[in-house]
Amino acid sequence: MTTRIKVGIRVRPFLDSEKEKGYANSRVQIDEQTKEIMIAEDGRRERKTFKFDYVFTPNNNQLQVYEQANIDYLLNKVVEGYHCTIFAYGQTGSGKTHTMEGYEYELAPPKESNKEGGNSAPKPRPKQHQNPERFGIIPRAVSALFDKLKAKEGGEFNVTCSFLQIYNEKIYDLLNPNSIKQNSADGTPVLSQGLRLRWNQRDQFQVENLFVFDCKSAEEVMNFFHYGIRNRVTASHKLNMASSRSHTILTLKVESIDLSTQSSSFSKLELVDLAGSERIGQTGTEGKLAKESIDINKSLFILRQVITTLSDIHRVSNKQKDQYQHIPYRESKLTSLLKQSIGGNSYCLMLACINPNDSFIDENISTLNYASKATYIKNEPIRNDDPKNKVIKDLKQENNRLRFELDKANQHIQFVTNLNNSGSGFSSNHPPNCCLPTCQYGGGAQPSSELTPSQKARMSIAMANQE
Repeated sequence: MTTRIKVGIRVRPFLDSEKEKGYANSRVQIDEQTKEIMIAEDGRRERKTFKFDYVFTPNNNQLQVYEQANIDYLLNKVVEGYHCTIFAYGQTGSGKTHTMEGYEYELAPPKESNKEGGNSAPKPRPKQHQNPERFGIIPRAVSALFDKLKAKEGGEFNVTCSFLQIYNEKIYDLLNPNSIKQNSADGTPVLSQGLRLRWNQRDQFQVENLFVFDCKSAEEVMNFFHYGIRNRVTASHKLNMASSRSHTILTLKVESIDLSTQSSSFSKLELVDLAGSERIGQTGTEGKLAKESIDINKSLFILRQVITTLSDIHRVSNKQKDQYQHIPYRESKLTSLLKQSIGGNSYCLMLACINPNDSFIDENISTLNYASKATYIKNEPIRNDDPKNKVIKDLKQENNRLRFELDKANQHIQFVTNLNNSGSGFSSNHPPNCCLPTCQYGGGAQPSSELTPSQKARMSIAMANQE
């Protein structure tokens, strides 16, 4: 079964601070009926048109985005045993984290230094009390997934949770307290060496020594998620008060057991919040933040290369596909971990977010170009049954085949025996199925060499019909 990557575009509303500064949108138009985005480029009278699976205007709230993007369909596939991925893509400050999380952030008060007497830079953190109406895809999807698993009759399930970030092209465990610590001098994160990424025999990448926790409810998953986002590397700049400086991947793995057949399946739901592409001239970042911007842009550049290559493969003829043998998954940690999601065996939804401000028209066109290319990428989702189930199923099929052949052979032997007995002149007391040359009843079956020519002919015709 082949399916395309589904792509939705969300145009975020202006913030109050942007309205006060007089920011305007005269370049981006949205047609909800045709699901098209029209962009007015510099120096061109005609607008460039992009068509997608879903489009969301600044007036669409979080619940409408969740429902209209058909997230429930993807969750049903997870319950059925398929992998699914949802990821947000776009420029910094375009609303990706709001779409995925929906939390409000505030700047934490600076901590007094115990050793050097200085103050740390204020760090963005989620507010303690959140409005449920603002909740994004992650809280809603986690809750809905557990509801669907509990409603499934005749089965049991087990859910595990892991949460990682890719920062400066290194992988860190957001649920491991020893992975990231705060510098006692200035409050900046002190990172470990990062986790290793290894290729396994099932044609996928796996992170070594990543903490995985059993979760019995959606509340437990969200507790781990909240702990993890407090460890995520964030910073403030001109375009975003709470800018993610890393890509994060929340993974829920589900093992489902059918009690009636004792078969099991394994699936996973990956919820990905990508760091946004940045132009240093616009963000005003310097020093360490500028280096982070370079690493973010580098990994997103590889992601765009993968999207472009896969999209070209699915748009050319079979003869031309030979020139696209190399897909650069391995050139970035991010694309390595998303290999199953983009061009692999998962269902996938990409939500591309754009800023309506006319000042960011170039970034918006770039986002729409790559989102449009992603619509051509085809995945081949497969149901992830336990390998032992396949072995048992194959053995049962082989057993049924052998039983069928054995029954057919027995029927053939019985038919030939009866045919021989019909011409042997046995007494009425002779057992009809007796095939011994002699028996206590004084009769015996005639060997085929002693049959008359007519009997031999009849037997040959009957055997041919039987076959």
